[in-house]
Amino acid sequence: MGTVSLPNLDSILQIKDPDKRFEELVNTVGILIKNLSEINGYINSKNVFEVGGWRVNSKDMSSIDKDVGMSTEDTTADDTRFWAGSPDKDTAPWRVTKSGKMTATGALIQSSDDSYPRVVFDPDSDLFGAYATATNFINIKASDAGEPLLYFDNGVNLIRHALLGNTYNLGVVGNFDLAATDNLTIQGTGTSSTITLKPGTGASGRVTVPSWTKLYSTGDIQSLQTALNAKANSFSGATSTVYVATTSGGPATTPISFSNGIRTT
Repeated sequence: MGTVSLPNLDSILQIKDPDKRFEELVNTVGILIKNLSEINGYINSKNVFEVGGWRVNSKDMSSIDKDVGMSTEDTTADDTRFWAGSPDKDTAPWRVTKSGKMTATGALIQSSDDSYPRVVFDPDSDLFGAYATATNFINIKASDAGEPLLYFDNGVNLIRHALLGNTYNLGVVGNFDLAATDNLTIQGTGTSSTITLKPGTGASGRVTVPSWTKLYSTGDIQSLQTALNAKANSFSGATSTVYVATTSGGPATTPISFSNGIRTT
């Protein structure tokens, strides 16, 4: 369809003969009605090919490079209705089907830009982050080797849960308390499982218990203190206090006590 062309209205109004002027006005109105009818009935996807950089065909409207668009294709499948990021609408990183299902590959999803608390899904950084503040958060991410990691961070101390190969690792920066209101069991389930306690190698590194009575053998049905007492009572040893010097050549003023041959102080 060509462009709409109408006679010049000013030239018609300049016609002196009123009958002739009226006739020209009637013709002009007729031309206008005819062209409007054509516009109303014939503008469609067949004769409008491009509008503002958008290409139109019978089933979709898309950008010239087809990287973004919308479609009315309707088959028995769950057809893609909107897409962006690829000329192939069915594999585009962002797409929505006619059932309303959305795929957003590589999407950054966050509850706010710069305020807290906030939740973030970010494939380029933390896989998942829940932030109370910038320094108080929970993160789920992957290490450089791809192992899954879970972080709890309050800006001072840090807890890291990690699956490294076939080993679960729990790392803590700061103190770590493991407590239960009822029984607490640490168990190796294999027939050759070993439970190892490794204190620090410094002079103050140790494994502590309130007393030997708190170490109890379920097999022997007795505490370590009971076993030590029985061992002390099984033979006759010296029961006395001796005094020793704390420095070479110094006076013997420091007491050391023995009960039945076992040092008690």
